[in-house]
Amino acid sequence: MSMRSRRFLAIGFLTLATVLSQANSSPLSRVGLAISEASPNAKMAVFNDQVLVLTNKERAAAGLKPLVTDETLNKAAYWKAVDLSTAPVFDHKDSLGRPPKDRIESFGYLDWARLSENIAGGYFTPEEVVAAWMKSPGHRANIMDPKVKEIGLAFYYDPSSRHGYYWVQNFARRQS
Repeated sequence: MSMRSRRFLAIGFLTLATVLSQANSSPLSRVGLAISEASPNAKMAVFNDQVLVLTNKERAAAGLKPLVTDETLNKAAYWKAVDLSTAPVFDHKDSLGRPPKDRIESFGYLDWARLSENIAGGYFTPEEVVAAWMKSPGHRANIMDPKVKEIGLAFYYDPSSRHGYYWVQNFARRQS
């Protein structure tokens, strides 16, 4: 074995050891992935914040109030983003056969008066995905709905999946 081969082999073992040691502390450990700084998942919070800013910019241009994030909706959106990466069909129904309302309720968002969802796959940046949603009448209607007040956001990257990049927006308004 050449010196170069041994160096790459050693780097490979170090990388594997690092991934395994981080797996239990990573927010993605439930799906068996660790986040490296090179992974787009390391930008998850930044991407979600950018999608919120861009979404609210579109709403402001139409004279609508900004949406605020809700942690329960964020968790439901994240679950859906991960689910999209492994599901055999790209659909609003999840791999358990649940429509968005049932999935969102399963996370504890029960007192809702209005719910809707945007999903997307394959877009690399927040700017690309929000622009695509705004060009789609149904997605645009969800973003521009004056009756929603809260939003859940999720970005997830899985390089071995069909689309690689997954985006979810859950929109809602509580009854109270």
